[in-house]
Amino acid sequence: MRTLRSLLTFMTTILITGALLGIPNPVAAQVYKTEHGEAQVFSKATLENFTGKSNYLVGQVNLADSTVSFYLDLSTLSTGVELRDEHMQEEFLETDKYPFAQFSGKLVSPFDPTSPDTQQVKVQGQFKIHGVSRDITVDGEMARKNNQLYVQAKWKLDLPDYNIAIPQVLFMKVSKTQQLSITATMDKKDKNS
Repeated sequence: MRTLRSLLTFMTTILITGALLGIPNPVAAQVYKTEHGEAQVFSKATLENFTGKSNYLVGQVNLADSTVSFYLDLSTLSTGVELRDEHMQEEFLETDKYPFAQFSGKLVSPFDPTSPDTQQVKVQGQFKIHGVSRDITVDGEMARKNNQLYVQAKWKLDLPDYNIAIPQVLFMKVSKTQQLSITATMDKKDKNS
């Protein structure tokens, strides 16, 4: 116990001395950003399942304070069928009034940035879409390699919870529960970027 206390005192002294001398704290400098992450919405429907995708997910993870934030311009979602995209954006997501989906929260599980292994993480925060914000908890994975952070997460979204009408397109009723996922390779940013 005495050895552990001595080690903690020593580490604290090094961090405080480093801060006073202007030596950067390696954890404090760990801010990762992306402007080209991938977001997907998987929809089950009576006749055919489909996926909406976008490669314009913007996000930031700050390991110093455990904050996580992502947003997506919903007009960039594409299912591969132009008419379906138009209906989804205009009639159900109403992207003219509610152009973005947003998440901001905190890592609530431990993450070791010195480990090269993929680690299971849990994030809690606010997800906002269609003008409605709700508290959610998301399970995911993160891995840090060199100057990049790999992030992946999946969760379910119930359309009625966000006042989104359940789409019926061409006699095809879409499930009220959508599967959302994000994947991002995030680059480390220094304090000046």
